[in-house]
This record gives sequence, structure tokens and C-alpha cells, in this order.
Amino acid sequence: DDSVATLLETETRSTAYRLSRRPGFEFAIGQEVRKSLSVTATLVQTVGRGTARISAKIPHPIFYATPRSLTGDAEARRAETALHLEFAKVLHRSALYQLTAGAGPSVFFVNQELLDTLQYGEVYPYDSVTFTGATFARHSKAAFGAHVQVDFAKPITRKVSWQVLGRYSYGLAKLPVNGSTAKTQAGGAQVGAGLRFIF
Repeated sequence: DDSVATLLETETRSTAYRLSRRPGFEFAIGQEVRKSLSVTATLVQTVGRGTARISAKIPHPIFYATPRSLTGDAEARRAETALHLEFAKVLHRSALYQLTAGAGPSVFFVNQELLDTLQYGEVYPYDSVTFTGATFARHSKAAFGAHVQVDFAKPITRKVSWQVLGRYSYGLAKLPVNGSTAKTQAGGAQVGAGLRFIF
């Protein structure tokens, strides 16, 4: 929630951002430090757009303390880069597959478009407003959190494996906007697949 000055009064706005599921990419590098124990650093980036559901109270141009309600949907962009440091243990290793589980700290870099100005139409006697659009401004913030992860790897050759992973990570970014703070969750549930190379 935030507010701005409009017509010598306060325009209050509440915006809920709903992001669609979006693909991304990740790169990881790790080292087995002891038998069945490893340390891995993973870089993950996702970029996408979602729906911003806006609800606002707009001051009346004639009557004081007579706000008009406005609702509408707009599109907002979000980019998120995460760095995960994982401490993992091999639960099962054979010629057929390897199963690993791990956890560790995470840091998220969130770049989110947040509501800047509202656009609306109104006609005399100005008792109502009609949503016509909105503009957004980009805000960035880092957030700290943690993650847990499970990996399944099936060998293709001695040096290459096919890997499938499941991860849940969590962080809370607090973005300053118009003198208020917008909270947004970083991370979430992720499923990935790719190739693992052994050097």
C-alpha cells in the first residue's frame, strides 16, 4: 500500500502483484569436499510479467473527504536473480543414478515494477472515475533467505549426467515506494532440468 498527494488530499492505493509462472536459467558449480559431501554455488535468473491488481481511493475535485473508488488491472515486469550456496549430501549413488539433498543460505536481487501514477477518466459531476491505465517505476532491492533442494542425476557417460532438481527457496524483499514499503516474496518452488558435467 502507498499514497500520494492529489487535489490537496491523499490518494491511497493498494496493489497486489500476481506473477505468472516463468522460465529461467541457472548455472551451478560445485566441489565434493569429502566423500558424499559437496558445496555448490548456483546462480538463477528469471524474468517475466504479471498482473498488478489495483484498488485506489481518488479525492473528489469539488467535495472534500469524498473519495471515489477505482479498480483496475495492469501489467508489471519483474526480474529476479538468486545466488544459492548449498551444502549437500549424497543419499544414494550407483551406476544407475545419484540422489542428493542439500540446503543453505540464499541472496536474492529483485527488480520489480511498482505503481507510479494512475490514469483514469471522469465526467461531471465527478462522482466516479473509470480506470484507463497506469504507469510503473522500477525498484530494486536485495533480500536474504534460504533454500532446500533435491537432485536426481542419471549418468549418460562417465563425465556427463542428465539432472533433474526440485528446489524451494524463500526471501522477503522490502521495496521503498512513495514513503511506504512494498513487500514481495522472492524465490518459491522451482523445478529444473539440464546437463551436469564432471571435470
